[in-house]
Amino acid sequence: MPRRFIPALLLPLLALSMPLPAAEDMINYRQQVMKTMGAQIAAISLIARDRIELPDHLPGHASALADAAVQARAVFPEGSGVGETDALPAIWLQREQFEELIERSVTSTAALRDAAEAGDRQALMGAVRQVGMDCLACHRDFRREQD
Repeated sequence: MPRRFIPALLLPLLALSMPLPAAEDMINYRQQVMKTMGAQIAAISLIARDRIELPDHLPGHASALADAAVQARAVFPEGSGVGETDALPAIWLQREQFEELIERSVTSTAALRDAAEAGDRQALMGAVRQVGMDCLACHRDFRREQD
């Protein structure tokens, strides 16, 4: 086979291996939602552990976290696992288990929001622990290990 035909044969294979622009956009959006969740948890943790004294900021952070958890329900559609992502294929292969963990996250972040709004420190600390456990459970099975 002449060498000039090799690129013509490889181009369609390369195109199939690249994510579609819509999938790239969804991956980017998903990563932003997850970064939002991480940033809100970090801020809540700093305040809850009395590292900074801005307790009036807790309800806002907790509300943003709960909103992002609800948004997370929609950011893992079929076909969005291709490309550069930390999302493991298990998300789509074990969909029911993954969705159960997302729902646990929605519930625990709502409880954290409610505790923050009520100013109930004991409930807040328990909710922070529960959110952390829910995040770890999902990351353990459905997120690529971080370096």
